[in-house]
Amino acid sequence: MSEISWPAEGANYKGYLVRLWRSDARSYWRASAQDIQTGHRYHFARLENLFLFLGEQTTDAPDSIP
Repeated sequence: MSEISWPAEGANYKGYLVRLWRSDARSYWRASAQDIQTGHRYHFARLENLFLFLGEQTTDAPDSIP
């Protein structure tokens, strides 16, 4: 695995504390993502929804791309 460096000061940055759990071996994995800057927590019934959320949070708007 390659080493990842910490973002430079002033760089775009988003941080989330992600928690994963399930009730039993046959249930879906559930997740929450807590924004470390605001403390707001998002809840997801399926991992796919977490992945979509993270993708939306890291996709630049078309008019903001140089």
